[in-house]
Parts: sequence; C-alpha cells; structure tokens
Amino acid sequence: MSQVRLTPPFDRALGQSPARLRLFLLAAAALLAGAMIEYLESRIAPAAVLNLIDIDGDKITVTSSKGTKADLTAACTIGGVGLDVDLVSTADLAEHFAGTNLTISVHKAGAGNGSVDVSRIHAGGDLDKINLGKVSIAGNLGTITVGTNDPLVPAIKRLKVESLTGNESTISGNAGQITVQHDLTGILNAFNISKLTIGGSLLGGGATSGTVNAMNIGIVAIGGDIHGGDTANSGLLQVLGTLGSATIKGSIIGGFGGLSGVLMASTLGKVVVRGDIQGGNGAQTTGLIVCDSFSSITLKGDLIGSNQGSGIIEATGFGLQNGSLTVGGDVIGGTGQFSGNIRLSSPGAKLSIAGKLDGNNQSAVTHAGEVFCPGSTNISVGQMINRGSIYAGV
Repeated sequence: MSQVRLTPPFDRALGQSPARLRLFLLAAAALLAGAMIEYLESRIAPAAVLNLIDIDGDKITVTSSKGTKADLTAACTIGGVGLDVDLVSTADLAEHFAGTNLTISVHKAGAGNGSVDVSRIHAGGDLDKINLGKVSIAGNLGTITVGTNDPLVPAIKRLKVESLTGNESTISGNAGQITVQHDLTGILNAFNISKLTIGGSLLGGGATSGTVNAMNIGIVAIGGDIHGGDTANSGLLQVLGTLGSATIKGSIIGGFGGLSGVLMASTLGKVVVRGDIQGGNGAQTTGLIVCDSFSSITLKGDLIGSNQGSGIIEATGFGLQNGSLTVGGDVIGGTGQFSGNIRLSSPGAKLSIAGKLDGNNQSAVTHAGEVFCPGSTNISVGQMINRGSIYAGV
C-alpha cells in the first residue's frame, strides 16, 4: 500500500500520520456538511409566511424570502377587488423587501374557486422603489409596478401568473422571464424582457388593452392569437428595438380600432405565425406585421386584407438587409386600399407565396392583393388571380 504524502504545511501539521490524516479529513467533512446544511436552509426556508382567507373562502398563503411576518401583514390587504400587496408603503418595508422572492399560493376552501385575484403588487413608484426576485401567483394579477431603473440589476428576475388584466403594469428596468399562463388582456410596459410567454392570447378589448410595449425582447412565445379589440392600440405587441424571435401558434387578427392586432418591431429576428394574418373591419392599419428589417418571417396560413391598410406585412427600412418571407397560403386583397399587401422597401428579400395572389377584383388604384418589392427580383407566387399585382425589380 502506497504511503500518503502531503505538501507543506500539512505534512508538519499532521506529521505524515495516516491516523491523524483520517481524523483531519473527518473533521473537515463534518465542517463542510454543517456549512452546506446552513447554506441550503438559507436558500429554502422563507423569511416570512402569512396566511389569509380570501373573500370567497379560499386559503391564501403569501411567502417572502425577505422581511418578517409583521412586514407581510403590513403589506397585504384583502378587499373587494382582491389581494393588494404594497411592498413599499413605508421606507422600512421597501428596505426589508428589496430583492425578495414572493410566492402567492391558494388552497381551495369553502365556496372558493381555487384561484386568487391579486389586484396589485406595488414595488415601484416616485419615492421608494425596489427590485424583486422571482414572483409567482396562483391566479390573476391586475397590475405590477417594480424596478429601480438600474441597468445592472434586474427589476424582476421572473414573473409567473395565470393572467394579467390591469392597466397598466410597469417594469422600470430589465425583466427576466415573464410567463402569463392564460390571456394577457392588460397593458405591460418594460425596458428589456428576456423571454415573454403567453399561454393564451394577447387579447385586446373595449379599451387600450392586450398591449405589450418594450425596448427589446429576446423571445416571444404566444400559444393563441394576437387579437385586436374595439379601440386603438389593442392587441398590440410593440418593440422599439430588437425582437429576437417570435412564435404565434394562432393568428394575428385585426380589430375595429387602429393599430389593433399588430406585431411591430424595429428589427425582427425569426418570426413564425402558424395561423393567418387578418385585417380588421374598422379603422385602417389592423392585422399587421411591421418592421424596419427582418431575418425571416414564416406565415403558415393566409394574409387576408379587409378595410384600408389591413392585412399587411411590411418592412419599411430603406437600405436595410432583409431575409426570407414565406407565405404558406394565399395573399388576398380586401375592399380597401393597400389591403392584403406585402411591402418590402429594402433590397435582397426572398419572397415565396405558395398559394394565390388575389386582388379581389379591385381596380389597380386600390392596391389590393399586391406585392411591392422594388429592390427584389427573388419572388415566387403560386398563382395570380383577380387583378393581383406585383411591383418588383431593381
């Protein structure tokens, strides 16, 4: 059996004795185990837990990784519109809850529905404002205000809710992953979002609603539709900078109001729409994808125009390089001018329409069912009917 040899200073401390070595290693292991237990406990054990009874009888549990039960008691109020959580009502509360992880869970009881309505999480504002860690709510969230506008520290690391309904939520700074399991019908404003997941639809209603405004978003995944409503800017995903990728499993559907049912960004990466893009029946500019430039856009279904300026895919940036645009179905003009249009101002784009380019028998002046790509010659169309038209070339 080979002898264990230690380098200084361990050889002097242990005298190269195997027995002493074993004792030393056992003691070190015990110390490490104790330290690991303390570390894990600090990660797992919440600092504060508050139990409440919802107005419908459900049992609500609010858990925070920072602060105390007394702090949570001061921050949480149940009223007629649900649970209100104000983490910055005083300077002391703001200090105690800064960076906390917050979980609001519910246990069905009595006549309850097993879901909690949180009217507000308030962690931002003009005076005391804080950043948050991971926030999870087993129910609907009305609004959230959070963030210190510090570019080096996330305003919120993760937000997970069943639905987001209120006007309006503001994340002052960068956000990690935001997950809305069902519909987003409220208004969400943020600076940068790492990933936005909507299990249902970005759904506009009777007022400005179903709206997301951000500077940059890495990934967007929507399980349903982007669906415009009756008023302007409803059912609107607007990114002022770059949208890295977007997948819409449903359709983009214009509403009655202007800029309803719209995906808009300065720079688009890869975009996939598995359903249709449909113009609305009210004001113009509905049912759109609009950008300065794009890497690739794939529309599995049809591009369908309706009233003026509806049912359009447009890249407006002159001199910017575009990638490929593929339409798996038809491009169909409507009754209004510039309806059912693909308009690419910059050169280099590759356009493929598998189905028909259908002008809907409108006169040429209406520009219905039209492809306008003055800088591109790489265009293929399955069939042109009913006065569909192409303007292309260099």
